Amino acid sequence: MSHHVCMTDSQTAVLDLAFRLEQKLAGGRTLTPEERIVVDLAWVDTMVSPDGFEGWLSATSCARVVSTLTALDRVGASDVKTLVREAVATVGIDPAATSDEQREQLVDGMTDAAREALNRLDDDFIDIVDAYMGRCWAFVESHRQGIEA
Repeated sequence: MSHHVCMTDSQTAVLDLAFRLEQKLAGGRTLTPEERIVVDLAWVDTMVSPDGFEGWLSATSCARVVSTLTALDRVGASDVKTLVREAVATVGIDPAATSDEQREQLVDGMTDAAREALNRLDDDFIDIVDAYMGRCWAFVESHRQGIEA
């Protein structure tokens, strides 16, 4: 299943910044705490918009799920945090206790009912992505001193 989303200005800005931050990380440089938050926040949109929560859960380590939940708190994205929590619960993942190998097995072994539940969460995410990206960009704007890229 593929979701096509028209990008808003804030969405484009956040994803462009996250790409630059990923390049910084790939170049061996360390991200500031604010930059790490931006990367985690953008990763949700980067993966969920085209591949749904199933794709995000397949590609996201449990440690990153935990850091993403914290990042969502930092920007006040309780609506997206609720969707992330529902997605991990649907698949049976406890991000603080599940190993990445177990996470992969749980995602691969999902029931049709679990996939349908994730599809509904995907639709809910698409409905709020514009507002979410706006909050992410507002975080960037208010934390410019901690963001070098």
